[in-house]
Amino acid sequence: MAASGEQQLERALELCEARPAEAAALLRALVLSPGAAEDLKSREAAVQALASLLAKQGDAPALRNLLTELRPLFALIPKAKTAKLVRLVIDAVATVPDTTALQVELCKEQVAWTHAEKRTFLRHRVELRLASLYIDTRDYTSALALISSCVPRAALVASARGDERHNPTAVRLLPHARRVSACSRR
Repeated sequence: MAASGEQQLERALELCEARPAEAAALLRALVLSPGAAEDLKSREAAVQALASLLAKQGDAPALRNLLTELRPLFALIPKAKTAKLVRLVIDAVATVPDTTALQVELCKEQVAWTHAEKRTFLRHRVELRLASLYIDTRDYTSALALISSCVPRAALVASARGDERHNPTAVRLLPHARRVSACSRR
């Protein structure tokens, strides 16, 4: 079974340049097929290839749907791999021009899903990404509320001391949060 998945993946990767629509269909079939546990590695590689292909084509809505379709696969693979694949697809959407609003909606959906699935680490990462998007869209109030709820107290104290080991994204967002907080107190 694993060889079949690997063969499908190789065939799809060969078709990526010449016939991207056919390659996308093959990759989607491989990713969404109910396979055995030994086939998971080729399915993970197919997710990466499909996300890259859809991003090259500029098909952000298909990437959004892909995350929803992948949830049965996420139940089979470890949480760390799931986090990696979710972030990979969100990053792929970010490479498509003019998708900021779609990225915000996608992050909100993923935050709700991670909360329901009790995937705290991934939820914090996606919330920080969402806060960054809020800042980019100048929605500072939402960004501040999100940052204050998801950045652990220890990270706030550590960043005040200049220790940036915890989370570089959170540390990057903190000056914005402090500035918005100071403005709202006036």
